[in-house]
Order: sequence, then structure tokens, then C-alpha cells
Amino acid sequence: MSKFPRTASTRLALILSCGLILVLVGLMFHGYSGRTLTEVLSYQVQDNWCDIKNEGVGSHCFGDFGLPYYRGLAKSAYSPGNYAAANTPLTAALFEALRILPYNFSLFIYLLSLGASLFLPFLLMKSPTELGTRMNLAVLSGLFSIGGIAVLDRGNHVAWLVPLLILFLWAVQHEKWRQAMFFLTVMSMLKFWGLIFILVLLAKSRWREAIGSVFLTVFGSLGILALFPGKLSSSLDAMLDMAGNRDYANAVAGYSISLHSLVRRIDCLMTSSSWCNTRSQGSTFIGSSLLSMILAGLLSIICLLLVRGGAPTIIWSASIISLGFLAVPEAPAYNLALVSAIVVLICVLPEPDRAGPWRFSSSALLIAVTVSTIPVTYFSTHTSRFVLGNGDTPGIFRSDYWTTPIVWVFFLGASCHGLIRSKFLDNH
Repeated sequence: MSKFPRTASTRLALILSCGLILVLVGLMFHGYSGRTLTEVLSYQVQDNWCDIKNEGVGSHCFGDFGLPYYRGLAKSAYSPGNYAAANTPLTAALFEALRILPYNFSLFIYLLSLGASLFLPFLLMKSPTELGTRMNLAVLSGLFSIGGIAVLDRGNHVAWLVPLLILFLWAVQHEKWRQAMFFLTVMSMLKFWGLIFILVLLAKSRWREAIGSVFLTVFGSLGILALFPGKLSSSLDAMLDMAGNRDYANAVAGYSISLHSLVRRIDCLMTSSSWCNTRSQGSTFIGSSLLSMILAGLLSIICLLLVRGGAPTIIWSASIISLGFLAVPEAPAYNLALVSAIVVLICVLPEPDRAGPWRFSSSALLIAVTVSTIPVTYFSTHTSRFVLGNGDTPGIFRSDYWTTPIVWVFFLGASCHGLIRSKFLDNH
């Protein structure tokens, strides 16, 4: 990938370094309020998915690790009504391998792999950006960002998608289509929604690789699922029931950062007179599933237009990656870990011409990355229509609930503006 003036990455590093002051203020504020920062940014610390006397750290079991590690306290991960069945077969199989080791030792290895997924891509990718700047960004937009803190706090394996996404886009950039198909398949088998990144292959008219990714994801997942105890049909029913469980989805959407959840919160504020409980609102919101499909479709169309319309690679890459937290209705804060993949690409890919039609979208991208990675929020001791609870706990204003979808839609809008301007200039 060609060299470029290192203005984008150095500016971003400087802005995030200044933002560290806000983080320190937030840490002090939450401490004086008697709350831990991770609980305010992510979820309640005491999640009860392990033996807290002998396992975990204090009262923290790192729930998204403890749940699949103990198979949801069932004999099989794919038992009817088991929350662990929401994981893909590949994810469940990896946790079966982790079960060979004691909980804490396995947890240490697992968290180390998550941290490495957020940190090492900044060091291993060939980049003209100085090592010091990349180290700064690896910490501030990786490990200590909202997404990084939430990933490590919950123990969610979405961090594994960060290097896979970078490698996938690298393969697309170099037209290594078989490798692109492989990385897309692995992402899809780790997270059900990982298949949304197939839009890149569709936009590039790589129909064979797109079909191959779907085929390998479906039959690869079924093959792994068949290895679990019980009938394949029963395990498949349990997995699909939990993946499509609207009560479970509404609970997750209560602390989601997606565009769909932003619309639900706005609707809730307009129709509620007290604390805005989006969990209960989700079950009564008219056309919630239809709204989700419409928003996801619109976002996908914008991304397709940017890829096919000749947008700079960093612009369309960032738009595609943003689908992982904008278009997925139940996207908790840990999905923001995907932003670190965008920051790696900012260090590697050429910056759009500052005098060209994409200068506005380039600035909008830096704003979106900055706002959605600085881990600052606000804890309030009173409830109001503008103070949103985290899960079942009222009194926490989660700024990223609002700012994340807003600033990324701002980036997509700026990118569409750049696309229109570039076409206008081409015609003249």
C-alpha cells in the first residue's frame, strides 16, 4: 500500500491524547459517585456466570466468557432456551477447547488473545506511520477505547474480528479473492452478523466468492454443530430460537449503539414521561423488525454505492466496517472495537486529497472515530427522560448511545456528498 503524508494518523493521535484528559476526569467522577468506569461503559460487574469464590476477578466472571465456558450451566450449549446457544457453532467449539483448562487460566489466555487482537495489528501492518504514533493509537483507539474496555470487561470475542477484517480488506485491495473469501467465512462463522461484510464482494461483482462464503459458512457451521451432543435438528432449533429470540434481542438492544436503537430511543423520549426504558419499548415499538430491515438496507445501499462509485479505499472501508455497529440492531458497545480496524487502515491507506471532493468525508471520519472511541460517559443519581439505564440499572447517561450513530451517519452523509461531488467533477 502506497505511502501518504502522515497527517491523518498524527492528527488523530493528537486529538485522542487530548481526549485522555476527559477520560481521567470521567474516572474520577465515576469513582466519587461510587461507580466503576467499566460498569458504566459496559454492563454490571457481577454477572454470576462462574464460582466467584474461586473463579474470575473479584465478583467479575467476564460474562461473555463464563456463559459459553459453562455452556450456560447446561449439559450442552445447544439446549432449548439456553443463552449460550446464541453463539455460533465455531465459537462454541472454541470454548469447548478452552474448557480443557481451569477457568482462570483459560480466562487469562482468552483475554490476552482479545487484547492482542486490538493491539498487535497496529504494530504488524506495514505502515508509513511512525511506531510511536501507532503505539499511541493502539492504546487510545484500541485497548482503552469504549470498544476495547467493553470487549475486555465482557470478555466478548468480537475483538477477534478486528485483525480478520483488516486481512479481509487487504485481500480485497490486492485482489486476492480466495483469501478474502476465507477471512469472510471465518468472520461469519464467529459472529452470525459477520456475513454483512459480503457487501464488499457483491460490490466488486465477485459472485463466485460471495456464494462460496455463504456456502462454507452454512455447511461449515452445520458440520461443527453436528459434533455437539443430541440430534442436529434439535441443536439447530435451539440455536435459531435463541438467535431470533425477541425478548433476548430487546434486552441487548436496550444498551445497543446501532442506528435502529437511536430511533427507538428518540421514539421512547417522545412517548414516555419518566425513565426511558427501551427494553420494554422494544416489545411495543410498531414495526420494530421492519424498521431494522429498512435501516440496514439503506446503510447497505450507501456502502455499495461508495464501493462501486470509486470512493477512496479508506472511505468505503470505514463505511463497510461501520455496518458492524450501525446496521446490527442488537450491537452492544463492544462492537465499537471494530473502529480500531478503521484506525489501523488510517495508518496504512492513503489519505484523500485535502483539496479534492473527499476532504469533507475525510474530516468527518476523524470526527466519528474520535467521538466513538473516547470512553467518557455520565453517571447521574436522578432519573429523567434523558437519562438512560444500562440494562436494568437506571441513572446512567450513556453518551455513546447517542453520539455513535449520529457521528457515523454524519460520516456516511459526508461520504455521499463526496461521491456526488466527484461524479459532478468527472462530468465537467
